Amino acid sequence: MYHPSLPTAAWWAISIATTVAFLAYFVPLMETRRQKIKTALAPLEMMAIGAALTLVGYLGVNEVYPIYCAALLAILLMCVGRRKAVKTAFHGRGQGGAQQYGRPTAGMYVQMLLSTGVMVALAIWVS
Repeated sequence: MYHPSLPTAAWWAISIATTVAFLAYFVPLMETRRQKIKTALAPLEMMAIGAALTLVGYLGVNEVYPIYCAALLAILLMCVGRRKAVKTAFHGRGQGGAQQYGRPTAGMYVQMLLSTGVMVALAIWVS
């Protein structure tokens, strides 16, 4: 099975869509302004890492886009349907206090492993 060959313009559009989805999900969950800023800067940090890997010649430009998109989508898919648990986990951390919250359930671990595995496989296949 051959991987799809998408032009760079298509990868730009996909990258923008995944970034918007990531920000739309996570930024409203954050409690403090500082948490919101850190969350909003996460995709920018990932882009900087991708650009650095491209500049040193470790990855090509067309390989960075699928990896970036897959990483953001994996993080997003890990938390879909777990909005309350994610909000509870971050609640209280903005003031530096230790927040007591329950351990992740078996379903959370399965969701994390499946979303990560699927997105890594997809990134490898597309790049």
